[in-house]
Amino acid sequence: MVNPYEHTPTQDEMALIIANASRLTPHLVPILQAARNGRIGFQLMLPGHRADFACLAQARRPCLIIVGDDAGDGRPDGPDVWPDTKRLVRWANRAVVNAAAAKVEHYEAALASALECDRLVLVETSSARALEWEGLFASDGKPTLTIYPTNGQHPCNPPKGSLH
Repeated sequence: MVNPYEHTPTQDEMALIIANASRLTPHLVPILQAARNGRIGFQLMLPGHRADFACLAQARRPCLIIVGDDAGDGRPDGPDVWPDTKRLVRWANRAVVNAAAAKVEHYEAALASALECDRLVLVETSSARALEWEGLFASDGKPTLTIYPTNGQHPCNPPKGSLH
């Protein structure tokens, strides 16, 4: 996969990324398409990565950062372990905390909000960590939408050997 911190993907690379995402992570497709078409600047932060704020400052278009707090070992760590948490909160004009299973409509709404407010942080996390993230953005006066699961908790813990 292309590391967005090393170079901007070409149109051909973006087409491949979008094709793979449509099979593996279809909820990301609207955001990836908007990035490919130049409508937004986009960064995906996975555990251990930092945001490239200098790159975002040069984007001259609305920007969206996804914080993958539910990536890695499947146990979200919460905001305390992310080195850029305070800076993300200051940078954002709005935030979406997605503590539910990923749905395309959630990411379409986040994209629409980013286009409207210029700088949006979308945190993918668990229902157990949602209040921590929500509280950080709210304490800084940032409008925050938190999406909770409709039934139970996220992530769910299916029996071993079953599909989730």
